Amino acid sequence: MRDSIYLAWRYLRHHRSKTLLLVLSLSVFLGLPLIMRAMSRATQRSLLDRAEATPLLLGKKGSSLDLVVEALYFQLKGAEAITEADVDALQATGLALGIPIRTGLMARGFPLVGTSLDYFPFRNLRIAEGRSLAMMGECVLGAEAAETLGLGPGNALLTSPSTLFDLAGVYPLKLHVVGVLVPSYSPDDAAVFVDVKTAWVAEGKGHGHQDLARAGPDLVLKRNEGTVTANAKLVQYNEITESNLDSFHFHGDPSTYPVSAVIAVPHDEKSGVLLRGRFVDAPTRQLVRPAQVVDSLNKQIFRFERILEIVVWTVGLATAVMFVLVMVLSWRLRAEELRTMTRLGCSRWKAAQIMGSEIALMVGASVLIAGVFGIAMAQYGETWLQSLILRGS
Repeated sequence: MRDSIYLAWRYLRHHRSKTLLLVLSLSVFLGLPLIMRAMSRATQRSLLDRAEATPLLLGKKGSSLDLVVEALYFQLKGAEAITEADVDALQATGLALGIPIRTGLMARGFPLVGTSLDYFPFRNLRIAEGRSLAMMGECVLGAEAAETLGLGPGNALLTSPSTLFDLAGVYPLKLHVVGVLVPSYSPDDAAVFVDVKTAWVAEGKGHGHQDLARAGPDLVLKRNEGTVTANAKLVQYNEITESNLDSFHFHGDPSTYPVSAVIAVPHDEKSGVLLRGRFVDAPTRQLVRPAQVVDSLNKQIFRFERILEIVVWTVGLATAVMFVLVMVLSWRLRAEELRTMTRLGCSRWKAAQIMGSEIALMVGASVLIAGVFGIAMAQYGETWLQSLILRGS
């Protein structure tokens, strides 16, 4: 049997191009359907687990899917925001804990998430290095963000402008990294967390600058009944430190400032029912159950998956037919070679063994490649597929 395998190996090695084409075709035929199904099931389970861990979500009336995607997975969908007054109103009901979520900005390619300290125990997020947030201008990195950026406590990073040409004059804010989270294998790993006020400063809702009361005449445009108007020479701070923290302030009513969504955590089941009842007929607000929204998304994915499976199996069947056809034609073209082997004393059974060994070697190589590809996709494919689904939803 060893000699049959050796002859088959030498033949396949001599005809490398044909062998490589057949092996890759078989790898796709064997691995793609199973890998797609496994990835799809794992992704749907992952999406549903995070949604089920979030009891209720308050947001602007509109697409519930956009609201869930933006607030739970930090994908920048641009859903219309509610205000800080909604957070206060939710807390005032006494029925649930309100955790604000503000998204929309990036920090070196990772989503900047403004929230409160309640978010970390709610998601069971623990600090691996450093400490948690204590003042404006500080940030805590998810495990993936910290590893990719190579940052840790004591380092700093800048926020990214929302547009290339920021006509509003909002400068990037320098954030101080004070902590890194333990890996949670969720979207939290790829986020940069700050408090809501820091997110507002990064958006340009608040700022800090030199004390105008002590400003020299070269910085003052005019003084009028206790109001001082500065000119363009006034220095605005792009970093919040202990020395300039008191200079940062917000113009207007902070209760009108934007919040992307509010995670509502009812104190008990009855409180959750009462809270949902209050928003049934709300004209501009919606209180959704993320698990129901994601379950509906998963059903759409499942229907699409069935169609895709039919296409993949059809292509796979065509690949199998092509493989058989190539092998049959190859054996016919090798008829003279087989006759020569017979004249040299090789039995028909031995010739069949050589041909069978060729098929076994190619199938074995295909299974090996499909297995390696499957392991790689199991390691990294779920995150990629989840991101693809959320961005295209």
